[in-house]
Amino acid sequence: MATLKEQEKEVYDKTLNIFCKQTESSLLSPTRYQKVSEREFRSDHDVPCLANLLKGKYMLVWRGISMMKHSIDLILSEQLLWYLKPRTIFEIGCYTGASALWLSDTMKKYEVETHLYTVDLDITNVSPLTKNDKNITVIEDDVKNISKIFPEEKMKSLAHPWYISEDCHFYVMETLEYFHKFMKEGDYFVIDDTSPDSPSFTDDSFIFDGKWGRAKLDIVHEFLKKHEDYYRIDSFYTDMFGYNGTINWDGFIKRIK
Repeated sequence: MATLKEQEKEVYDKTLNIFCKQTESSLLSPTRYQKVSEREFRSDHDVPCLANLLKGKYMLVWRGISMMKHSIDLILSEQLLWYLKPRTIFEIGCYTGASALWLSDTMKKYEVETHLYTVDLDITNVSPLTKNDKNITVIEDDVKNISKIFPEEKMKSLAHPWYISEDCHFYVMETLEYFHKFMKEGDYFVIDDTSPDSPSFTDDSFIFDGKWGRAKLDIVHEFLKKHEDYYRIDSFYTDMFGYNGTINWDGFIKRIK
């Protein structure tokens, strides 16, 4: 007769086997990579759920630096970084530099040689930890000057795969179009804050008016429709925690050719 410890191990092994099979099935699913026209305009996360998650988002820190990242999207990004193993990371929108530092630390943990370029109009708030990381280049400039920030010769010299994080919210279409010219098969866009349920602010409160996120999502959808032959939404990430169970609705995007 099996001991209690042996019984517990058997249950654990069976559970682990089930979830490993589910992960493999999702990764290999023929419907994993989807056209924007195939996506439904919805999320399994309702506004009350999102409001509670956002309370934590604005309290998160990385190595003592305010991060302002959604907990679920951090996990999704961490998974993508593991599978993609990018050699070059672009971050459009830096703020405190915490997310850039997290990206750099994550790639070091994965033992992948990666260089990260992070851009913001004002780098006053960027932590010295980020500025002093040898794998991070912090650039102070306006994203409207994207072709000056990353000139053609520079772009052609940078190692692939690329992981491109758009978290600036300004000149989004111009940014996507510029990177499109240099991306290769297998590169990824990660577009932050596309949920139409993203809040606006008044005093010390959130107002969920459905406007802020929808504007950005519309831009992303327009770009994807225009370049439908080149990109697919990766539902392995967007739907891992429920359909569009992320603040980045339809925001994990793979270049397919």
